[in-house]
Amino acid sequence: MLSRRCAAAVFAVVSAICLLLGVASGGLPSAYGDLSAVGTDGIVMEIQYPVYSRDVEQIWYVIRNSSGTQAEFGQEWCLERRMGDTWVQCPLRDSGWESILYGIADGGAHAYSFNPQRIQGVLSDGVYRMVKEINGTPYAAEFSIGTSPITRDTPNGYAPLSSLPADYTAEDAAADGVVFAGGDEDRVTDFFSSMMLGMRDQLRVGVTGADGSFVLHDLQMETLFGSLRIRYSVWQAGETTETLFSHFVPAGVIPALSDTVTVTESTVPLAFFSLFDDETENAVLEMIPEYLSVRGTWSSVTAVFWSADGNRNLSLYDEPLSFGINIREAETGGERGYSAAVPDDIGMTEIRSAVWQDSTTVMLICDTESGGDMLGYVFFDTETGEVGSYTFSAHRYTQVDGYTQVDGYTQVDGYTQVDGYTQVDGEIFIPE
Repeated sequence: MLSRRCAAAVFAVVSAICLLLGVASGGLPSAYGDLSAVGTDGIVMEIQYPVYSRDVEQIWYVIRNSSGTQAEFGQEWCLERRMGDTWVQCPLRDSGWESILYGIADGGAHAYSFNPQRIQGVLSDGVYRMVKEINGTPYAAEFSIGTSPITRDTPNGYAPLSSLPADYTAEDAAADGVVFAGGDEDRVTDFFSSMMLGMRDQLRVGVTGADGSFVLHDLQMETLFGSLRIRYSVWQAGETTETLFSHFVPAGVIPALSDTVTVTESTVPLAFFSLFDDETENAVLEMIPEYLSVRGTWSSVTAVFWSADGNRNLSLYDEPLSFGINIREAETGGERGYSAAVPDDIGMTEIRSAVWQDSTTVMLICDTESGGDMLGYVFFDTETGEVGSYTFSAHRYTQVDGYTQVDGYTQVDGYTQVDGYTQVDGEIFIPE
């Protein structure tokens, strides 16, 4: 018979093994049991990808509601692992939840995420399920941990563009799941469906030019400060350019990227979309206005301008001289934000646009009391929260990612834009 000290030692070893397996000490059975029959009432919960690597820190899931009533739930979720024919609990290191009630109307759907690294111990290969109570009923969505391109550093499976060799070819890209016109174009509509759901996703498109040159266009949806942003990158022969936008907008017969909910002189048309078939292109153009309409029902933000380093943004609202600033501290990852306004006694009447001059200073472009062609330029220090200086000019002086723009004539990333007409890959694109 084991002594009390020996029994305690054995229990400690078994507990450690259980934690390494990512399951509760002692392998406590699921509090929910078999949930295979749940979901026949019209509420469905789905995980974005079937398999994730062990180091993944964010897993997205979608709740779809066609139950005939409102679906309501909180932040709470739990993780369980399948061991043989049973499910066992994976206890969390902390169980603190904010008291927030979420709701999805009948016929609606929305995406959320959770961090599986919150469990005690580490994730090991196997089958898991995330369980969440909706309208008081537990629902489960299964996924696996194992060998997968979906990792902490590659959350959508694509390697960073900066890691690709200069001699990376179209054949290499096809093997890596890059989308080509005439190929898996369903992936294009899936990407925009993710946008509709508010889910992080990524689309990488390969284009081979008439001269044989190969270009990658990368669209990555991210969330920061509770806002969607689109990281648009272009790769060619080992060189990458990158710009942040806040909206997709329809620009004639193709989608475009913009800081505002409408097409402006700074809107960037995604000309490569014209290579896709009409069905794909039309499906995307139908989704974008619907998304903008839905977004407008829950947000008064009309424009979001991101700093080049992606750590700060400026938001415009319906109030003509008011704006918001959000800041993420690069070293700590901490976030803070505040509201501000252009002084109403300096001759400005409404903020029209904004351009970041550096990582902390943003230039607000304003309509003025003088009207006509006269605009006001207000330089705002986001670190101090104060106006540094302001001036008036009939010329349109801006700075975009280090490129100077005067009266609408711009050279950005090798593409020349004149009064809204853009030259892309050697061809003139004229929005309709």
